[in-house]
Amino acid sequence: RHEHLARYHFASKFVRDKKVVDSPCGEGAGSRLFAESGAKVIEGFDISEEALLEAQKDNHPPNLRFSRQSCLKLPLHDSFADVYICLESIEHIREDALFLKEVVRVLDSAGIFICSTPNRDLTNPGTRLVDQPCNPFHVREYNQEEFLGLLGRFFRQIKLFGQNPCRE
Repeated sequence: RHEHLARYHFASKFVRDKKVVDSPCGEGAGSRLFAESGAKVIEGFDISEEALLEAQKDNHPPNLRFSRQSCLKLPLHDSFADVYICLESIEHIREDALFLKEVVRVLDSAGIFICSTPNRDLTNPGTRLVDQPCNPFHVREYNQEEFLGLLGRFFRQIKLFGQNPCRE
């Protein structure tokens, strides 16, 4: 949970006065933080009805909207978003290339895509991309080289960051 919150806080630094897509958004914790961080508009999408019921349970600001929708075909016009955020989700999406094609369609040409995913070399060392990860909900986990290769098919500029627990 703390690792997820750290990712949301990292992404929140990029949303002030921006149109943001958070997809898949899960129960909406990240979307709420992005609203609090000054995003102009946040569109949160998820395919899970249960997650969206949880996201919509509490009042949320008028600049935040949740909808049940597959991330492979969003009801947004081309170049809608300034920022597209996908945290800890791409490893759940069977059609990763179709997903990234939709991200590029929805994202403005000057926009940024913030995506996090487990690094297979850390979570499942010694396994291959085609091997089933230990997490039964993941369809695949990438190592750094594979993830860069996939992103490189869709984006010209890529910057990678890692996340490590704090040591005292």
